Amino acid sequence: MICPIFGSGCDIPKNILPTYGKVIRGVFWHSKKNRSKGTLSTTTFSSSCEEVANKLEDTWKRASIPITDHYSILRKIRSYHGKYRGLLKYYKARKDVENYRKQVETFRKKANAIFDI
Repeated sequence: MICPIFGSGCDIPKNILPTYGKVIRGVFWHSKKNRSKGTLSTTTFSSSCEEVANKLEDTWKRASIPITDHYSILRKIRSYHGKYRGLLKYYKARKDVENYRKQVETFRKKANAIFDI
């Protein structure tokens, strides 16, 4: 399934500081990868967040940028994913409403900011 806001999932690049959108797409990609391995869908989101957080930490360490602790990164990923899920909750019913389209567009623009850890 392709996300109507971010598109299809992809892995996080190792040499570029990712944006919020790329982090969420990375979670999608890891979830799909874990599902194809045959793991339970209930643990997929948690394990995907763990993998993405580890990749983010490696990227920031490579750039010699100080980072916060691992659990803060996980909390930030989960918080942003919660905002995304809240916006997407009524997508099919509201996709033609002008106000909702503006909210989605604003969310997309904000997703281009660097995911700072």
